Amino acid sequence: MKINLLTGLFMLVAITSFSQNSATIISSRPGQAFAPDAVGEGWFQLQSGINFTKLDIGNPGFATARQVIHNSLLRYGLSKRLDLRAMVTLTRENFRTDLLPDNNSFGFNDIEFGVRYNILGGNSNRSKLALQADIGLPVRPGDFSSGFVPYDLLLIYSRPLTGSITLTTNLGLESVDFTETPFARYVVNISFPVTAQLSAFVESYGTYTRQSFDEFSIFFDGGLAFLVNNNFQLDMSFGYSGDTARGFVPERQWFIDGGISIRFQ
Repeated sequence: MKINLLTGLFMLVAITSFSQNSATIISSRPGQAFAPDAVGEGWFQLQSGINFTKLDIGNPGFATARQVIHNSLLRYGLSKRLDLRAMVTLTRENFRTDLLPDNNSFGFNDIEFGVRYNILGGNSNRSKLALQADIGLPVRPGDFSSGFVPYDLLLIYSRPLTGSITLTTNLGLESVDFTETPFARYVVNISFPVTAQLSAFVESYGTYTRQSFDEFSIFFDGGLAFLVNNNFQLDMSFGYSGDTARGFVPERQWFIDGGISIRFQ
């Protein structure tokens, strides 16, 4: 009875709520947070960028990882609420320690396909809610292939805090290559306009997993997005986290990221 009641309420909300195409492009770039907005029926949207990351592990000089990551996400609006998604991530990594020779890796770190469903939509004055699910290929060209099937399940929510400041949160569960223990992850994002074309954001994000011991990581980043026109956006972001505990091993990480978002029919 309870299950039937919840199902009925869910369907009622989905039917009575509405979703409309935005006058300007709404991208999940820059930053870690996904926005809940659908692309719009018949629209394609490409979000692509390049990321430079440095990770220091343990005591200074013990181990350092440097990565150059190119990520591209193509979305297509199958309906006003439903997006189809395809994502490709190409990574070059150099891992250096005091004890072993350098290890260089290159290949497709991720190839995923998925869907985004906008449950609650509406104009900028209303809350929005979406569900997103992605599943990846276990075998990929290059050095990052594994026998595991990566997946990502995400609940996406946003609401205006004031007339110009928006809160976006993500809660999800994601598998990671080379381990069968999934990660829980979160993002809390605050975005606000600077000018009519320029917007900014700050956010906190992190992961939690329980393997042989608890691992909880917290990171911070922020950045800018510039709206060139209604369908084209440029972005830049920066992130840093010092002495983040990941199990018993401290990590220090920084990154710089830049990219574009474009939509077309």
